[in-house]
Amino acid sequence: MTKEEKELRVYINDRFEGIVSSVDALMFAIGTTASMKGWHDEGVDLAYYKAAKLALIHSEVSECLEAVRKPELCSEHLMGVPLEHEEIADIIIRCLDYSFEQGIQISNIIVKKMLYNLSRGYRHGGKTV
Repeated sequence: MTKEEKELRVYINDRFEGIVSSVDALMFAIGTTASMKGWHDEGVDLAYYKAAKLALIHSEVSECLEAVRKPELCSEHLMGVPLEHEEIADIIIRCLDYSFEQGIQISNIIVKKMLYNLSRGYRHGGKTV
């Protein structure tokens, strides 16, 4: 592990609780808003429901890819914001809403995964993409 990797590991560990509580607060606000706006259905087949939610995340990724391909596009909703940036926000919002609704403690998992990724090799062992 390089000096920079060790320093980053210390930085993340020192801020673990703050990172977790910030992500938790954001997830709560996003999930509560989605529920209030009718995006949390109850009484439907869980596997189908999860698949539909994941498909919506995928659609946001596809919209973001299209925005990357056409960098001149700007958001129609957020003045002066590139469409790519808005779509990235949509991806994060949908992922945090999914985690909120499914009871996934994603904040802890994100930080643990960040720490794990520090132990991996460059490009995870030589992957090109």
